[in-house]
Amino acid sequence: QNSNTTNSESFEMYKGNPVGSVAPSPSNRTIRSTMGMPTQALPDVNSAFSGQHVYGGGEEDRPANVADCKYIDALLRLPSYLNLNAYGIFQSSEDVSISMATLEAVRLYGTLEEDFFIPHDTEGLPAKSRKPNPRSMLPIDQHVELDETVNPKSIVCLVLGEGRTPRTAVLCAVHYGWTSYSIDPFLAEGWDGYHEDIPGFTGYSGTVADFVDNTEDSIIEIQNQSVKHLVIIGIQKQKDQLRLKGNGNIMEIRARYNDVPTTLVSISPVRKATLAPKRRSGQYLSKLEKDIGYDPNCSYIDGGVFSECRLMEVWNFHNAVDEEGSDYDSYNDENSEHGELEVWNFHN
Repeated sequence: QNSNTTNSESFEMYKGNPVGSVAPSPSNRTIRSTMGMPTQALPDVNSAFSGQHVYGGGEEDRPANVADCKYIDALLRLPSYLNLNAYGIFQSSEDVSISMATLEAVRLYGTLEEDFFIPHDTEGLPAKSRKPNPRSMLPIDQHVELDETVNPKSIVCLVLGEGRTPRTAVLCAVHYGWTSYSIDPFLAEGWDGYHEDIPGFTGYSGTVADFVDNTEDSIIEIQNQSVKHLVIIGIQKQKDQLRLKGNGNIMEIRARYNDVPTTLVSISPVRKATLAPKRRSGQYLSKLEKDIGYDPNCSYIDGGVFSECRLMEVWNFHNAVDEEGSDYDSYNDENSEHGELEVWNFHN
């Protein structure tokens, strides 16, 4: 909170000038509510702050303590909330919104099939539906068993740079049932290693390059099973905090998992607007982008994050061209004022 601005002044200023640009939802994917959980007031909580207006002098000027509460509301509705609350990993609205926003970016703009975004309850089982599915004739509360080909543990999620507490890695292991790893040299000792009370979660105190090079049995992985999709989440509380180079470059990480389809999501501080001319070919906006070698498939500012760290960038990696033989997919969201948005899927 700025010392010269009261809470009421901040609210009125924000209410009259909604947040800046947010990428439109792809028209070729079904809109779902936040984190796979149903909403009651709105058909899609992500549309509440769709970025159709400009906030003040720019999104970078919005106070960090002013944001949409959609992720706070979604957390409280999760069927696994009691477990998450017991772990004590979320201490502030910033903690909650950053973790939830990164997984939401994977769900909305990654290439992982929606069948792997099924909420799990406190027993670690797929939760029952709490409202009718418009795409199904199944009644309310009927439990639907997952298809045998849908194994959430076959989704490996690496969370990089989260610090001492592995909030996001624990969240995706508990909420979606994925196999998750928190990789950070500053990870607290109590979170290091495998945790029987949090199935699917493992903490690794070290760099991503150390993780890639480590082949000891102490690293509990599902190498004997089939990994279907790799998710990498980079949390950058400061500019250019995350680097993927040397033995920890994106290709080495993917090679560890047999080059399966991969989604990389980065959340970082909003970049200040400048009057600089449009960048030339070969120029990069961040060191992470330079390490990867090309622009993100999708980038936007998430108006639901209570932090200066709310710039979302998504890269998708695949091994073969799509069915149309094109190197990229393009879609046009007619409901968006931003017009056509191109999502580039790069291939080996």
